Amino acid sequence: MITLYKPNETDFTHNGIGILDNNIYEAEIEEILNGVYTLRFKYPLFSPHGLDIIGQSIIKAPTPDGEQLFRVANPHPTDGEVQVFCYHIFYDLVDNFIEDTNIVGKSGMGALDQVKGALQYPTKFDFYSDIENIANARLVRKNPVEFLLDNGQDNSFLNRWGGELLRDNFNVRMLSGRGKDRGVVIQHKKDLIGYEADIDWQSVITKIMPQGANELLLPEKYVTSTLVNKYVNPKIRKIDFPEVKAKIGDAANDDEALPLPDALNKLRALAIAMFNNQHVDQPLATYKIKFQELSQTEEYKDLAVLQRVYMGDTVTVQHLEEGIDVKAKVVSYKYDPLNDEYTDITLGNYKESFTDVANKVDRIQDNLDGLETSFLEKAKDRATDLINSGFGGHVRIYPERILIMDTDKESTARKVWQWNINGLGYSHQGINGPYGLAMTMDGSIVADFITTGKLNASMVQTGFNEFGSVIKLLPEGLESRVGGKRRMQLDTIGRLNVFDDAETMIGFLGYQGKADMPGKKGVSVAIRPNRFLSLSVYNTATDYYNPYFEIVDDPSMYGMKGNHMWENLLTNGYKIVLNKSSDGVAYKYIQKVGFPDGDKLALVSDTGIALSRLSGDTAINILGIKDDYSYSHGTFYANGGIGFDGSGTNRLNNGVFKTSSSSLAVSSATKTMLCYAVNGSFYEVFSVAFKNNLDAYGELNMHNWAIVNTSLNRTLVNNNIEQPMSFARSLATVNATKNMSSVMSSSETFTHIGKGETTDGQVKINLPIFFQNETSNYHVFISKYGRGDIWVSERNAKYFIVESDNDISFSYEIKIVKEEELSIRPMLARSAKSRSSIFDMAGDRPEETIVDNKIEIDESEYKGEEIIYEN
Repeated sequence: MITLYKPNETDFTHNGIGILDNNIYEAEIEEILNGVYTLRFKYPLFSPHGLDIIGQSIIKAPTPDGEQLFRVANPHPTDGEVQVFCYHIFYDLVDNFIEDTNIVGKSGMGALDQVKGALQYPTKFDFYSDIENIANARLVRKNPVEFLLDNGQDNSFLNRWGGELLRDNFNVRMLSGRGKDRGVVIQHKKDLIGYEADIDWQSVITKIMPQGANELLLPEKYVTSTLVNKYVNPKIRKIDFPEVKAKIGDAANDDEALPLPDALNKLRALAIAMFNNQHVDQPLATYKIKFQELSQTEEYKDLAVLQRVYMGDTVTVQHLEEGIDVKAKVVSYKYDPLNDEYTDITLGNYKESFTDVANKVDRIQDNLDGLETSFLEKAKDRATDLINSGFGGHVRIYPERILIMDTDKESTARKVWQWNINGLGYSHQGINGPYGLAMTMDGSIVADFITTGKLNASMVQTGFNEFGSVIKLLPEGLESRVGGKRRMQLDTIGRLNVFDDAETMIGFLGYQGKADMPGKKGVSVAIRPNRFLSLSVYNTATDYYNPYFEIVDDPSMYGMKGNHMWENLLTNGYKIVLNKSSDGVAYKYIQKVGFPDGDKLALVSDTGIALSRLSGDTAINILGIKDDYSYSHGTFYANGGIGFDGSGTNRLNNGVFKTSSSSLAVSSATKTMLCYAVNGSFYEVFSVAFKNNLDAYGELNMHNWAIVNTSLNRTLVNNNIEQPMSFARSLATVNATKNMSSVMSSSETFTHIGKGETTDGQVKINLPIFFQNETSNYHVFISKYGRGDIWVSERNAKYFIVESDNDISFSYEIKIVKEEELSIRPMLARSAKSRSSIFDMAGDRPEETIVDNKIEIDESEYKGEEIIYEN
C-alpha cells in the first residue's frame, strides 16, 4: 500500500491524506549499496489526491526491507499527470549541519554518537554501527549525509570506518556487512534475454610466486590454484610478503625471523589463503538481471529464486562451462512496490570491505595525534580492571586446548577464550568464532585495536587488497605499493617520492635548500627530466581531471617545454614581474595601474617595449616604446584617428583623422606647419594658422597642374624711386579657373592709360610713381582728339614730353617692361567673366578667352584704394 502524508507528518500509523494504489502507475524504487535510494512514479493529476502531491510531501511505500518513507523532491505536472521523484527520508539529514567536530579514537558507533551530538539542531534520526574499528576524523562545515557517504572525501565515514549503509526510515545503520548468504545459487547463461554478465577474466591469478624478505623464494617457486586448468593459460603473478623472514644470511640472528622450513611453509600458506579466502583465482564479475524481460523466457524459473534475496546478500553464480563458481553480492536493485517484486537486480563479486582491514597506515598519524603517556596508562588500568574482575567464568581443560567461557556449556557460550598449540584467541560470538583477537604460532597477532607504548619493528605492513596494494613502514621510509609496485615513498629525510609503473622516480615533494643561497630553506615540488607536474580539477561530466596549470619538461606533450595554463590567472592587482632582479625592484612587469583618469593595464619596462612578429626563428620588431617616444616599423592603422592634445581624446584641436566622408584631415586649434629639416633644424615651408589662410615660405611648383577656384593677392614693389614703396592691390574674387601651368619669361609688361592736353604746343606728363626710376625703356602711344600733328619729344625715367602743332587734347598709353625675380609667371585662363589686369578691382569686363603675358593696370581703378608703404 502506497500512502500520501503531509510534509510535517510525524505519525505514520494511519492512512494520512489518502492511499494512492488505485491510480498510481510506473512506480519504481531504486537502491544502490552505499548510494542513492529513491522512489519515482506517475499519477493522474486530477485523480483523488493528485493535487495533494506537492513538494516535501511524504510517501510511504513497500520495499524489500519493509515499508519505507520517501520525501517528494520534484513533482512535475504535465499533460494531465504529475511525475513524482522522491528521496528516502534519510536524505532529510542533508538539511542539518556539522560546524566543527573532531572524532578521535572512536569506533563506528562512537563516531555516529558524536556526530549526532554535533548537529546544529536535534534530529529524530537514530544512529547505530557494529563497526569496532577505531579511527579519527575531523569534520568542518559538512552535512551528515556528506560525512556518511561521500567516498571522495578522505574523512568520510566510508573512508575512515568503512561499512555498508542500511536505511530503515529514521534509523540509520552503518554495518560491517549488510545481508547474508541464504544459499541462493544461479547458473550463468549466455545470450539470455534479460540477463547480462560483465566478467573481467584479466583480473584472475591462478599461479602465485610468493616472495618473502631478502628475496626469499620457495624451492618449487609457485603455489598453484585448483582452478588453474579452468583457464586457457596459467595466470601468474609475483606477490610480495616482506613480513616473512627466514633465519638465513643477514637475518640469521633476527628474533623475528623463522627457521627456513617454517618461513617457506608460511609463504605457501599465505599464497593458498589468497586463493581460498580472497578468491583471486575467480574473475571479477557483474551480473544484471531484468526480471520483466526474463519472464518471457523458459529459463525464468531458474532465476526467479533471486526474488528471495535482499540488498547485500551473497549469491553463488555457477559458470558450468568454465567449471567455476563465483560469489557475487546484491549491490543494487529496482523494485515494483505495487506488485512487491524486483524488476532489476545487479550482482557483483566483492572483496574484503574496509572493516576487514584492522589498521591502515595512512591513518597512523591520526591515531598518534594527542597520544600521551596517560593514554597508555589508562589502557593498562582498564586491562587490569577487566582481568581482575573476571570472576564467574567457566574454565574447561582438554588435552589439546583450554576454554574459558561465560557459560558452562560450549553450545551456549558467547564470550570465549581458546588456547591451543596454534595460538590464543578471543571470540564474542561463540566457540566457533570468529576470533577477533588472536595470537597464532606463526607470529601473527590479530586485533581490532592495539594500545602500545613502543612498537619496535623492521617493517610494518598494512594490506588493502589481494593484489599487493599495501603500505609498508620500512627502515628507509614509509612506502605505498599498488599492484605490488612501489608508487610512493616517504623517505627518512622527509621527502615524499613518487614513482611510475616501472618503479622509476618521477618527482618528489619535500624540504629543499638553495645551493646559491645558504641558509634559505623551503618546500619543493620537483619532477625528473621529461616528466610533468599538473594542478588539476575533477570534471564530473567526463570523470577526468582537467589541468589548470602544468609544468612540462617533455616537449612531445605540447610541442615545447615550459609552464602551461588552461584557466585565468588572477593577480588581484599585483605585478607579474618579468625581470631577473636580486635588488627587489621590478624593472619589467605587467600590472593594473591607477592613472589620474582611471585604472589601466600597464606593460612597464625600464629599457623599452617591443611588439614583434615572428619570422622563422627571428623576432621582427614592428612597434615599440623607447626612452620617451613610441615608434613603428610597419604600417600603422588608426581607424579612430590620432590625437595630440595630451590625453589624445580631442582629435579636432590637435590630431590626424579620417572624416565622415573618408577624407584625411590634419587639424589644429593653433597652427599646422609643413616643415623641412636641414642639419638638425627644421624650416617652415607651409603653415595654416587661421581659418581660410595658407602661408607659404617657398616656391610652389605645380608641375603643369592647375590651381582652380581661387582669388589672388599681389604686391608690387618699386625700389628705384627716391623713397621705396610697396603697392598692394587685391584682385576681386571671380568665378574663374586660373590656370598657372604656363612657364613664363623673366620679365612682365605693365600698361598705364592716361589723358592730357598741350598748351603752347607742349605738355609734361609725369610717370606714375610706381613706374618712376624703373626704366626709360618704355613706350608711349598717343591718340589725339583734333587736327594737327602730335609727338613725344622726350622720355626719361620720371616723365615724358608731348609736343603738337597746335594745342590739342589726347590720351596716351604707357607700356613698360618690369624685370621680375620670379622664374615663372602666371597665364590666366578665364572660363567666366575675366579681368585684363591683376590690378582690376571692380566691375565686369566682357568675357575673354586668353590674356597672355600681360597684366593691364587702369590707374583710374586705384582711386580710393589702400596703399601700403614699406620703408
